[in-house]
Amino acid sequence: MFAGAASFALAQLAYALYASGDLAAARTTIMEVFYLTLTVLYVAAHLVFDSRNALRISLAIYASGIVLVLVRIPSEIYGSLSIDEVSWLLRMHAFMGRNRHCLRPVLHQRSVKAEAKTIHRLAHLDQLTGIANRRQLYSEIQKETEQAARYERYLSMIFFDPDHFKRVNDT
Repeated sequence: MFAGAASFALAQLAYALYASGDLAAARTTIMEVFYLTLTVLYVAAHLVFDSRNALRISLAIYASGIVLVLVRIPSEIYGSLSIDEVSWLLRMHAFMGRNRHCLRPVLHQRSVKAEAKTIHRLAHLDQLTGIANRRQLYSEIQKETEQAARYERYLSMIFFDPDHFKRVNDT
């Protein structure tokens, strides 16, 4: 789905640059479709993929857009395209590059937090039942013991060990 969205955005940019003929009239399509979709793709890449792959993918999409623009510019400089249109395209791509660069630390921090949360969940919960495991029990005991000592309170624990629980657990 991600590859389809990226391909769609790049195809729309290519159409706006090459097939539409008048680049000035294609500004709206470029702004509304390509640059907006590009920003969404940057965010989605960091939410879907790990940080390293998200960076590679967003750079590849950005570079593909730049290549499409740079290939179009020489033919237009000698044709009907004004220097203002060329300048606008280059400024917009620079702006999108800055957006990608500014979004990266925020998105990277979110993905690191999500990975840490996933690792913690895998380490402290039973995969089958979703119930806290022994590691989580020890963490909770440690936390409660420290809290009782800090506030100078008594702490009591009751453990249950039902007989023949393995049969219940197996079924």
